[in-house]
Amino acid sequence: MRRISMSMGITIALLLILLITLKSTAVPVEEPIVWLFTDKVVYTSGEPIIMTLKVFNYSEKDIILHFNTSQRYDFFIYDQERNRVWTWSDDRFFLEVLGTETLEAETGTLVYHETFKGKLTPGSYLILGIIVAQNKPCGNIAIVTVES
Repeated sequence: MRRISMSMGITIALLLILLITLKSTAVPVEEPIVWLFTDKVVYTSGEPIIMTLKVFNYSEKDIILHFNTSQRYDFFIYDQERNRVWTWSDDRFFLEVLGTETLEAETGTLVYHETFKGKLTPGSYLILGIIVAQNKPCGNIAIVTVES
């Protein structure tokens, strides 16, 4: 338990350094920044995995994301052999409508939460969370471990 807390502290410190670096860089960042979090790092087989995808705009300009459907994001889980074992959008339908989401300059944030409720065999898994914007597709990954 202490090892997880320590690694979480290191992760938070690194993210804070990244934020400070991004805000102080001479070249403005004009792309969305995406973070993917899970509620834990280690799970038991069959335990739900709660995923949070956060999109930030730290630039000095609004960022407008364009979408071809009502879908805004997706989540994927891959096993150690790089086989996709789950896709959030597989059993969902999305409206065929154009849409936009605006991330306001310096403060814009979008947050999406989903829960995987399936059963994974013990091992390490890569979780990929993406924003499916046509003009600025972006995403990030998280690694989790499943124990028996």
